[in-house]
Amino acid sequence: MTELATRTTEVLPWATFRVLAHRVQRLSPHLVRVTLRGTDPGGLADLADNGYDQRIKLILPPAGGNLDELPTGADWYRLLRAMPDRNRPTVRTYTIRAVRGVGTETAELDLDMVLHGVSGPASAWVCRLLEADASARSRPELQAAVLAPSAGHGGPHGGLEFVTSVTEGLLLAGDETALPAIAAILERLPWHATGTALIEVPEPADAITLTAPQGIRIVWLPRDGAGCGSRLAAAGTSWRPEPGRPQPGRHEAGTELPEPDDEELVWEVPDEPAEATASAAGPGIRAWIAGEAGAVKAIRRHLVGECGLARQQVAFMGYWRLGRAES
Repeated sequence: MTELATRTTEVLPWATFRVLAHRVQRLSPHLVRVTLRGTDPGGLADLADNGYDQRIKLILPPAGGNLDELPTGADWYRLLRAMPDRNRPTVRTYTIRAVRGVGTETAELDLDMVLHGVSGPASAWVCRLLEADASARSRPELQAAVLAPSAGHGGPHGGLEFVTSVTEGLLLAGDETALPAIAAILERLPWHATGTALIEVPEPADAITLTAPQGIRIVWLPRDGAGCGSRLAAAGTSWRPEPGRPQPGRHEAGTELPEPDDEELVWEVPDEPAEATASAAGPGIRAWIAGEAGAVKAIRRHLVGECGLARQQVAFMGYWRLGRAES
């Protein structure tokens, strides 16, 4: 009986929260902040705030439908994939920008979302939110859900890649899709942190105000019509360790990262914090790279090649690839 009770009361790492847009704020020409509040009893009180680059799933209703049939629990994704196309909700990955009121029924979750017209379901949803007044945001087509870390789970949740205590000579690089994660990381860094943040955005007006330690140099890279990822790749492949810091030791023979297939997203993160392997990998330089897969791939090759960073010193994530929607 005790074993059965333990199994039935186990809290999963992630939980599904039904939400509505409480506020919608245009931050820049291409960036919109959507503030979500829970609609179920307890709201978002059970949401865990892990900070940094915590990823979640945003779940949107199908065209002309609602989320009444949304599956939950450990097997939610398999059940969702088995749903008929006309009834299947859309699932997209986002980074939590901020959480307020942790542990209370009025807790709020901010998502900073890139706006690019109605070409994608998430951007189209944001466009509809911008057009709707507060009283209309409870319409079924504007409702949503998030699959997010559960505060009641005692172990790790996953979906968090910036795991390091290294604070000197950091490199953060990403495009507008990685901007919310970079912003959240910068806010959580200690005051004495040093390094560089390279951020590619569509145009100069998308360079929003960020909070960061004084030792972090923020470099905005407006595309102004150039190809997606081109400015980021150029800046990232020009990066070198900070002046005055020793050149990192070359990685050992045989530790080179395999070249990803051009059709695959680039995604690899260290199995353990970079400082745990500092003696073997050289100085504790920690690089976090995210955005369009082609640009991430180019920067990653530069870091582990010319810069000599070891595998455990770099986290790189191809959030998306030109010409391909998130599946």
